[in-house]
Amino acid sequence: MCVFDTEAKQFDETSIEQLGNLGKLVESELQRQQVTELSNQLEEYQRRLARTQKITRVRSAILEKVVNAVSLQDVLNDIVYAIENEFSEQICSILLLEDGKLKKGAAPSLPDFYNEAINGVEIGVGVGSCGNAAATNTLTIVEDISTHPFWAEWKGLAAKAV
Repeated sequence: MCVFDTEAKQFDETSIEQLGNLGKLVESELQRQQVTELSNQLEEYQRRLARTQKITRVRSAILEKVVNAVSLQDVLNDIVYAIENEFSEQICSILLLEDGKLKKGAAPSLPDFYNEAINGVEIGVGVGSCGNAAATNTLTIVEDISTHPFWAEWKGLAAKAV
């Protein structure tokens, strides 16, 4: 902390002590700010670590099923259950691609009417998340199916399913 003036001054002991206390206060506030930033960084790291641990648990559970030669249907169901267990606020489904159409692979938490409506949908650009991913061979992430144009045709169906 610096104190400037246009005239030279002599500080008495009390003024020097007060300026020193102000300097300590500024230093304390700067350190508090650094601690807050470090705390925020640590919380973000812990969130990422928790997510990584969830994904690792899912991978381990699925790998065990594959190694034990469990049927494809059982493995797909176990993938869905593992994901829904780790990410409890989400519903998972796996669709398979067959002759340019989406086929139900596993979706035990979704109602039959939804699975039947999606089963057999032809893939295409902008045809839902899975239809788009299959048609473009790219990762497709839709954060809100109620507003995303890829889901316009199935928005009502999806709303009834959850």
